[in-house]
This record gives sequence, structure tokens and C-alpha cells, in this order.
Amino acid sequence: MELPMAKKNGDISMAAAVFFPDLVAVVTHFLDILHEGDKLTWHEGMIPDSEIWLKIGGDHGGGNFKFSIQLANTSNPNATNNTIPVCIFKEKDTPANLETALGQYRSQIEQLQQSSWRGKSVKVFLFGDYEFQTVNYGLSGSAGARPCLHCHCTKKDMAYCSAERSVADQQPRTLTTLATDHDKFVAAGSKLSNAKHFHNVTRRCILEVPVSIVIIPVLRFNL
Repeated sequence: MELPMAKKNGDISMAAAVFFPDLVAVVTHFLDILHEGDKLTWHEGMIPDSEIWLKIGGDHGGGNFKFSIQLANTSNPNATNNTIPVCIFKEKDTPANLETALGQYRSQIEQLQQSSWRGKSVKVFLFGDYEFQTVNYGLSGSAGARPCLHCHCTKKDMAYCSAERSVADQQPRTLTTLATDHDKFVAAGSKLSNAKHFHNVTRRCILEVPVSIVIIPVLRFNL
């Protein structure tokens, strides 16, 4: 199968891609298999007994972008055999290309967030490197004036402790604030040079997972 993808020069061409169109069915089937094999766990209360924790995320490597799901309700949540690629395409993971490939899952993620499996509610988390996370939430990038995904802090003020920052800079980002900033950015003409006036939100969110439960890529920050 192929998807229309943007090249570095802006040209659009068809790129090789494979994906499951029904993400909800994939998750349900995976849960059923783990249940039948008695491989589900709630990690001795770390996960509430009434919840299923589903992780979704993406990574680019080897010339391919891979969007995968993982279940935290397993003994080794990050293991290869607990990772199911649901969308792979052979092109750069630019904002436009991620919108093309992952936009099809926008409503399905919402459906999963409101769903239950065998009486247990499904909670969806988002993982991935910082570039993927900022692209997903519509930020202009880590080089922007306000690059933090979690608050409105400026790059300059990141050098100071929270007690020395303004209250406005410490306002947490939410799906609502992201949508509001994007609407204002568009209303003002969508000029990238003005991004800093709208907290560097230049695109709409692709997959609407609450920012408060985004999995921070700690290893990347430590390096």
C-alpha cells in the first residue's frame, strides 16, 4: 500500500506504507490474546485494577517511521514481543507526513479513551522522542522560543528555577490551550515568524492524548 508523502523539497509522491486501518480492533484482539494466555498484570497495584494502560507512540529509524502500541499491563511493557507496529511508512516523519499517516487514527484514539475492555476502562498514554511529541501536539519545535511541551516557559527562562519564573510562563499546556493558541495563530495569518506570540503552537494536534499523561523521554534528557 502507498500513502501520499511530502519530500524534503516539498514535492508530494506516493511512499510505501503498511498499516492496520482499525486500531480499536487490533487493541481488543491483543488484549484478548494476553488474557487467554494469563499474561496480563497490574504490577501489584501500580496500575489500578479497573484500568488498562495502553501506550501509543512513534519513532523514526532505518529510513522508516513506525507507529506502535504497547500494553503496560504486561510483565515487560517495553519488550519487542509486546510492541505491535500498526503503521509504518518509508519517508521522513515531517508534520505533514505524520498528519497523513496518523490522522486516520484521531477518532479511533478518542474512541479508545472512552472504551472499556471486560469492564476495565482504557487509559491511553503517548510515548516517543521529544521531536515526535512536539510534532504531535503542533509545536514549531524544540528550537522555538517556547519549546516546552508541558508549560509556556520560554527557552531563556528554562535556566531559572520555577520560583524565579513568571506565573504565566508556568501555566500548564492542555489540549484546550493548544487548540486555543492554534486558532489564534491561524486567525493572525499563520505566519511562522509570529509563532512565539502563540506559545509556538503552529499546527493542530494530531492524536489528542492529554499532555499531562505524555510519557517523558527521560533517557533523551539525561543524555
